[in-house]
Amino acid sequence: MIAYARYQLRHCLTLALLLVSSLLALTPEAAAQGRKSRTLQRLEQERKQLLRSIEASDKKLQQLRRDTRNEEQTLRTVKEQVEQRRQVVAVLGNEVSGLQARIDTLSGHIGRLHRREGALLLRYRAALVQLQRIDTHIDPVLFVLSSQNPAEARERQRFLSRYSKAVREASVALRTTRTEIEATKAEVGRTHSEKEQLLSLREAEKKKLEAEEQQRAAQVKDLQGKQQVLAQDLS
Repeated sequence: MIAYARYQLRHCLTLALLLVSSLLALTPEAAAQGRKSRTLQRLEQERKQLLRSIEASDKKLQQLRRDTRNEEQTLRTVKEQVEQRRQVVAVLGNEVSGLQARIDTLSGHIGRLHRREGALLLRYRAALVQLQRIDTHIDPVLFVLSSQNPAEARERQRFLSRYSKAVREASVALRTTRTEIEATKAEVGRTHSEKEQLLSLREAEKKKLEAEEQQRAAQVKDLQGKQQVLAQDLS
C-alpha cells in the first residue's frame, strides 16, 4: 500500500516536471511572438498616422491650389479693372484739358470785356463832358427855347438828345459789361475748382489701384511659394 502511494507520487512528480519543462521551452517563442505583435501594431499606427498626415497635407495643397487659382483670377480681374480705370484716368485727363481750354477761352473773353469796358468808359466820359458844357442850373427845355432861331433850337435839341442817349447807352453797356465780367470770372473760378477736383480724383484712383495690384500680386506670389513647399514635401 505504501509502495503504491510512493509510485503514484513519483509518477505525478514526473508528469509535473515534464509539464514545467514543456512550458519553459515554449515561453521564449511566445514572448518573441508577443514582441513581434507589438512592433507590428506600432508600425501600423505609425503608417496610419503618416497616411493621415499625407491626406491632410494633400487637402491643404488642393485648397491652396484653389486659393491660388482664385487669387490669380482676382488678380486678372483687378488688372482689367486697373486698365479700365486707366482709361477713365485718360478720359479725366482729356476732360481736364478741355476745362483748361475753357478757362483760357473765358480768360480771353474777360480780356475783351475789359477792353470793351474801357472803350465804353471813354464814350461815357466824353458824353458827360459834352453835357457838362451846358450849365447844369439851366433846364434843358429852357436851353432849347433860349436859342436865337429855330435852327439853333433844333441843333440844341439834337445835341441834348444825342449826348443824353450816349450817356444812357454807355451807362447801360458799362453795367452789362461789368456784370458779364463778374459772371465770367465766377465761371472761371468754378471751372478751376472742377479741374482741381478731377485732378485729385485721377491721382487718388491711380494710387489706389496701383497699390491694390501690388498687394494682389504679392498674395499670389506668397500662395505659389507655399504651394511649391508643400509639393516638395509630398514628393
